[in-house]
Amino acid sequence: CSGSNSTLRNVVIRGNAAVPYGAGGATYFWETTQTLEDVQIIGNSSCQGGGAYSRGGTSTYTRVTFTANDAQNRAGACTTAAVDGGGLYAVGAVTVQASLFTGNTASSGGGMSTYDPVTVTDTVFDGNTASYLGGGMDDGGCSALTDVTFRNNSGPSYGGGGLSLQCNGASNTYRRLTVTGNSAPLSGANMAL
Repeated sequence: CSGSNSTLRNVVIRGNAAVPYGAGGATYFWETTQTLEDVQIIGNSSCQGGGAYSRGGTSTYTRVTFTANDAQNRAGACTTAAVDGGGLYAVGAVTVQASLFTGNTASSGGGMSTYDPVTVTDTVFDGNTASYLGGGMDDGGCSALTDVTFRNNSGPSYGGGGLSLQCNGASNTYRRLTVTGNSAPLSGANMAL
C-alpha cells in the first residue's frame, strides 16, 4: 500500500509468478518504506523484477539472497516492452548491502536493473544472465557501487557481461569493484560503459 511501512526478516519467498501483467514475482513495493533483512528470494518470475520490484519510497535490502529468479518475455507472455531485473528491478531510493544475486535471468540486468540512482555495497553478482545487456547488473540510474563483485555473469546479445552503464548526462560512483570471468560476445565482456 502506498505510504505504508513494512519489514521482512528471516523469510524465504519461493516459486511465485506475476505474469503476464505483473511486476515483482516475490515482492512488489510501490511508494512504501520497506526493510528486508536475511531474506531469500528464490525461483520467482515476472515481467519486471523477477524476484522483487521496488518503485518509489525507500527500500533497504540487507543480507538478501536473490537466486534463480526470472524476468523475461517467455513466448510473448508479457505485455510490457521493458523486461528487466531478473533478481531486482529498482526505481527510487533503494539500498542493497551485503547481498547476493546468483543464477537470475532477464532481458537486461540479469541480477539487477536500476532506473534511478541506487546504492549497492558489499554485494556479489555471480552467474546471472541477460539476453540483451548487463548480465550481472544494468545500471540505468547512475548508481553508487562500493565493494561489489561481478563474476561469471553473461550478457550474450549486446554487451556488459558483468555490468552495463546507461547513464545519460549524469555521473556514477564506482569504488573497489571486482569484475572477473564475465562474458559478452559483442562488446564489454566485463563492463560496458
